[in-house]
Amino acid sequence: MRGTFFHSIRPLLSSRRSVIIVLLAPPLLYTSATFVRLLHQYPTTKIHPSHPVYISRDNQRFKQTHVHWFSAKVPLKTLLSSSQRSSVLSESTDKDTSAISKVQVEKQFPVPDKNPVENWTFAFFSTPTLSLEASSLGWLVGNGFNTGDQARDGVCVGQGLAHGLFRVIAFQTEEDIIEESKNMIKRGEAKEADIVNGGVLGRVIVEYSMPDGLVRSWEVVAARYGWPWRHLSGGRHCLEVVSDGLIGRNERDLEDEMVAVRFGCAVDLERVNRVNGQEDAKLMPWAFAWLHEMYARWLVDGAVNKLMRGIDGVRE
Repeated sequence: MRGTFFHSIRPLLSSRRSVIIVLLAPPLLYTSATFVRLLHQYPTTKIHPSHPVYISRDNQRFKQTHVHWFSAKVPLKTLLSSSQRSSVLSESTDKDTSAISKVQVEKQFPVPDKNPVENWTFAFFSTPTLSLEASSLGWLVGNGFNTGDQARDGVCVGQGLAHGLFRVIAFQTEEDIIEESKNMIKRGEAKEADIVNGGVLGRVIVEYSMPDGLVRSWEVVAARYGWPWRHLSGGRHCLEVVSDGLIGRNERDLEDEMVAVRFGCAVDLERVNRVNGQEDAKLMPWAFAWLHEMYARWLVDGAVNKLMRGIDGVRE
């Protein structure tokens, strides 16, 4: 049998070109199939201009591009710890429960102050790809080959994730977001129809910055040699958990309730070339932007898979 197999593939190995094709075909097919799957499974959707992810460190200096959502549906129970699920289920299965017995249920199953979006954030930053990236960064900066903070214990404003590569600039619960929307309507900054915060159970926004020398080198080449592109200066990522908002929180059937987990990207580009002082409309190379979005899809896919498997620290 073995001799028959090698005899059948001998023509394929008769030349160097054939050997290269045999070696490269499987990874190319796998990569192509993965790209097609990710494009189909996580299509891009535009983020509404009123969303806070558009707010950069300096909107006069930076313009925002490639502001997109990548979303997936997961059961709500994948974002809750076992104690949270037990408490909510105990309340939802007994509609005649008195206020006193509800207090007793909460004492029996204490609900930690951990929002579902914090678990979504941890799932995202603990994916194998980001873990490897963070560990490599830790080794390069002298912190050892470890992932650094991945939001395992929760999220707070000012927190540095992945050895400070990402910094948390906003963390909002459902109550915070509702209050913010009401204030925007009162101040006349938005109409009720424009508010896109309905059903958001939690939101985390992190920012990152690229090395200034890297950004400036692209500007130098653009100013002196007509380079038609510009490198991103940084940007923000937003992680949200969104419910349909049609059922009361204590009456949800956690076995059936589905929520959307979203990952949003906003890229900052310099409006004015700092070398020649000219404002232009140069953007990132198309292929660079496309790969950036494919990488985002890959990370979301990894995080969703971890949630569905029940990762340590999220559903313990």
